[in-house]
Amino acid sequence: MTKKKVTKKVMPGDMLKAFAKKKAKNWIAGAIKKPGALHKQLGVAEDKKIPAKKINAAAKKGGLLAKRANLAKTLKSFSKSKKAETKKHESKAFEAKEKKHGKKKASK
Repeated sequence: MTKKKVTKKVMPGDMLKAFAKKKAKNWIAGAIKKPGALHKQLGVAEDKKIPAKKINAAAKKGGLLAKRANLAKTLKSFSKSKKAETKKHESKAFEAKEKKHGKKKASK
């Protein structure tokens, strides 16, 4: 007598969701294959920031340069939103703490 394997039916959508979840975790690390390549293509020293005008112009040219420029724009937006959220969170926490202890905000 042989045992029959019982397998759970996996729907294609479930597989895609699981794959997307794993993939989404570290997509930035995998997206940057050649660090500094955009700096070289645009002729900007690696220790300097690339001006937004140059990034926008490169994004319109097309090809690999445009892909790198668009990724740079995307990554730039991430860092700004993260900083803004952190500041917002810190200020709310500070205000709540002040309110709890009955202290007033210092006016300018």
